[in-house]
Amino acid sequence: MFYNLLAEMARHRPRITKLNIAECLEISEKTARNYLNGTSKIPWSDALKIKNTYFSELEMEYLFETDENNN
Repeated sequence: MFYNLLAEMARHRPRITKLNIAECLEISEKTARNYLNGTSKIPWSDALKIKNTYFSELEMEYLFETDENNN
């Protein structure tokens, strides 16, 4: 799960939703949810598109850090 990304989505004004992410990536909302909760691996190109569209000022490593990165 991408806790930092989810937190930044909630902090952003206006709030960024999973539906916004789905529309940005041109995928279903279910696929977006699966990416964000870690059920499915997110392709690098999609992660980059999310960062560039919504969070250009933040680092990729921060946004897409997972629990696995901390172990």
